[in-house]
Amino acid sequence: PIGGLQGLIYQKLLVMKEKNININLEVSNHLNKIFFEKISNETNYHICTIVGVILDNAIEAVETLKDKNIGINVYSENDYLVISISNNFEGGIDLTKIDERGYSTKGKGRGYGLYLVKQILDRNSTLGLEREIIGKIFKQKLKIKI
Repeated sequence: PIGGLQGLIYQKLLVMKEKNININLEVSNHLNKIFFEKISNETNYHICTIVGVILDNAIEAVETLKDKNIGINVYSENDYLVISISNNFEGGIDLTKIDERGYSTKGKGRGYGLYLVKQILDRNSTLGLEREIIGKIFKQKLKIKI
């Protein structure tokens, strides 16, 4: 995808490889440069911040598991560019509290990344985030209005 995002994803893939995390990366062939050219610099920065937080959380969630799986899918859906990130997990996730400052499944003194993401989403109307839990898979879909 776009420059900053491409570099960010590449860097996170290297981290995942070092941690022996199974990676499934799929980028749709139907995406074209026009999608990315329509994204403002500010929104591009916001996208990189959000994707960075989500990937860091996914990496941390799987790194102590026996089976470590992270999926990244980039595709278009209607009038949106979608970046979907999924990971397996153990324990519980309270989706009603996930955006609260200080909420974390990883211990005290944590829980600021997704709070920051919520602040960005509240300020940028071209971005939306959908979350779901399917069994022991946590999926987050960042939707960028094109």
